[in-house]
Parts: sequence; C-alpha cells; structure tokens
Amino acid sequence: MRQEKASLQEFVAANWHTGCINLFWLSKQHSLLEQLLLGIANIVTVWKQLLEQPQDMKDLDPLHLVWYRPNQDGRDGWQYQGSTHYTVGEFAQLIQTNRVPPAHRGKQAKIEEYVRRLRNGWTEDIVLLVAYDTGLDKRVIVDGCHRAVALSLLESTDSWLALRSYSIALLQLESEWARTLYPCDFLRFKASGQNHERMESCLSRP
Repeated sequence: MRQEKASLQEFVAANWHTGCINLFWLSKQHSLLEQLLLGIANIVTVWKQLLEQPQDMKDLDPLHLVWYRPNQDGRDGWQYQGSTHYTVGEFAQLIQTNRVPPAHRGKQAKIEEYVRRLRNGWTEDIVLLVAYDTGLDKRVIVDGCHRAVALSLLESTDSWLALRSYSIALLQLESEWARTLYPCDFLRFKASGQNHERMESCLSRP
C-alpha cells in the first residue's frame, strides 16, 4: 500500500458525504468551520493510502464500521449500552455465511449491489474516509462502509483489480482528538460510564 501526505482541506471536502455526526458539519452550520480548521491544523495529520494490490484489501478488514451489533435487548447503535462496532471483516463474514441480522439486511443488499457493479464496469474513483484516534488506537470508517465491505468480499479475486480503471484510496485523519471530532462513533470505545452520560445528548443520525 502506497501512502502520501494529504491536506486537511481535502479530507473536509470529502467529509460532507458522511452521515456521521461530526464537528466539521456542526461548525459549518454555525459558520464556524474556518475557526475550527485553524484550531485543529496542528493537532491532526491526514494521509492518503492507495490500495493497489489484492493483499492491500485485507488491510480493510480490521477497520471499524459505524454499524453496530445488537445488544441483549436487540438494539443497535452508538447510543445503546452493549452494542459494539462491527469491523469490515466481521460484516463481510456475516454476508458470506448468511448471518446478517434483520436490522442490517438493507445494508447487505446495497453491498451485494456494489460487488456486482465493481465486477462489471465500475468507473468512479473510490475514496474511503477513516478517522484514526491515536489515543484509543481505533480506526473508524466514517464514510464508505458499504464500499469497504464490498472490496473486502472481492479481495480474494485478482482479475477484477487488474482490470479496474479507477483508483481506490483511504483518506485518513489521524489525531488523539478524533474522538472529539466524531464524538458519537467513538463513544463505544470509551470505557467510563461518565463519558457515556456526557454524550447521551448527541442527536442520533437519521
């Protein structure tokens, strides 16, 4: 996997597609985006990682999704105690073994459609956005979850990758403040109940 430095502005420009609650979006709503970018410029690093070989796709498997296992009450999401993140590899395995929970069947259908399109004439460059909290040592895909799982399902076949006409890249923001920039989707990684109580007031995503 090739890696090169990227700009914070490039990451933020791609970030508007995410459904994750984040401070970039919230600050823009209140005309505070420029102040936020100035404030965090020295505490974040952005890398672009280019996935070019079949083995590079395996690097997607440990990444966490913003999709969650149901807890004992059958509820899933960052706001529910006992509901934890899936990784790319775990969700791909659920599809391969036909064990996707009913609440996530819609995601499965979309992923399978991506797999079909990737095998048959996909032409658009793929960029997956990742937030990496260096203090928690956790990497979360904040945009591109469906595409990431589809790529993981395809990684074992060389032919589609050799014939592709598009690039595949991870755009990764690294900072010990990633959990603050994406507060809800790092919440499950925080051990203390106090953190949970502080963040219960986050608005849930649609």
